[in-house]
Amino acid sequence: MIESSSPIQKKNVETGTAIRILEGHTSSVYSASFSPDGKRIVSASNDKTIRIWDVSDM
Repeated sequence: MIESSSPIQKKNVETGTAIRILEGHTSSVYSASFSPDGKRIVSASNDKTIRIWDVSDM
């Protein structure tokens, strides 16, 4: 379970620098997963929404 009141961030593993910030949920995110092809992230939040993020350009 992921708990965060911050946006979802994809970071450079070596530097810790944010590559992309995904904002949209208004409450804590408790789950996030990549699609099998790695082109999307699905996230679920305590704001009672799920979001599908296109990250194919990352």
